Amino acid sequence: MDLLSAVWMERSLNQPISALHVDSQGAVLAGGWDGALKHWNDAGDVLWSAELPDRITSISVHEHSVLVTAGLHIACVELGSGEVTWSHALEGSADALLVMTNAVYAISSVYDIEHNDFIESAVWKYSIDGEFEWIQRMDERPWVILEHEKVPWIGLGRPKCGFSSVASDGTLTHHTTEANSPITCGTASLQTLLFGHADG
Repeated sequence: MDLLSAVWMERSLNQPISALHVDSQGAVLAGGWDGALKHWNDAGDVLWSAELPDRITSISVHEHSVLVTAGLHIACVELGSGEVTWSHALEGSADALLVMTNAVYAISSVYDIEHNDFIESAVWKYSIDGEFEWIQRMDERPWVILEHEKVPWIGLGRPKCGFSSVASDGTLTHHTTEANSPITCGTASLQTLLFGHADG
């Protein structure tokens, strides 16, 4: 018996899926490679669908809002209706975001084909209503952004590697690690942060 024969419900986005979010009641939000965003309830009924500018790479739900990264943009979608309430283009690709204390933190990166590398990255802060607050640029690419003890933390690539905490005014405090390789992923719990390095 294969996995599909055991599935009791199948939902279709009609394009390759690039991001998923499942809430505690079993409702599903799915984002696609071509910018589709669709919301199903726990019974599999479509509640709404929306179209965003590009591939959706991350989905975060905060109260009545769905915050997503979509290509160069971060966008806010009304959870109840699917209406796009605001959208902002960042510099380079919008890689990930974090919602905390009614603020939206996003990380972005600019890739240069000639250099075959990321040449500039940034951390952005917006209000939950979409008002721009600040941008902090850096040479290192931030690969992941996490919340720990009510503070955003970013895992960094070269040249610095390590990780940084992000103050509410945009000040970055860098921390080194024993491993001298980029931090490319991570997860947070109530007690600690766990980062994964490119070299394993």
